[in-house]
Amino acid sequence: MIKTSKYLNKTIGQLKIVGITHKTGKNNRKRLYYKAICSCGKECVISEDTVRAGTNASCGCVRKYGVYAPIGHKIKSHGGYVYVKYKEDPTYGNPYINYKLEHRYVMEQKLGRELESYENVHHINGNKRDNNPNNLELWITRQPKGQRVQDLLKWAEWIITKYK
Repeated sequence: MIKTSKYLNKTIGQLKIVGITHKTGKNNRKRLYYKAICSCGKECVISEDTVRAGTNASCGCVRKYGVYAPIGHKIKSHGGYVYVKYKEDPTYGNPYINYKLEHRYVMEQKLGRELESYENVHHINGNKRDNNPNNLELWITRQPKGQRVQDLLKWAEWIITKYK
């Protein structure tokens, strides 16, 4: 039995140690490493020295996605959109859970309710990073099935009731 197995099933920061492995380093020397699962779900391998020191808080998601960031923290995506942290996650779960697209969040605050899955927020000036409430408008993508007048009238009544 390896003397450092006392770390198995222990949690260090966001990492839960789930196994032991070895890697061959420089000079063909085997070094002890641990397999870990981060709270974001990603698996990683960390060195024994790092585990002992407790210097790894996560697989990198904390630094990248700001699990410990305050509410209102913003992240810019590769697609040009802005994500904003809108709630605390006391369990330090998946960091994506704490963030929403900022334009959707701003529209929810403006309307005073959560958006439906078929509702889209459109940037009037086309700038994805301009999330001023005056630059945002609500679009719906739900469409009635069929082209009968009766179907269209039912759909129109539903739209009037929903958004009046």
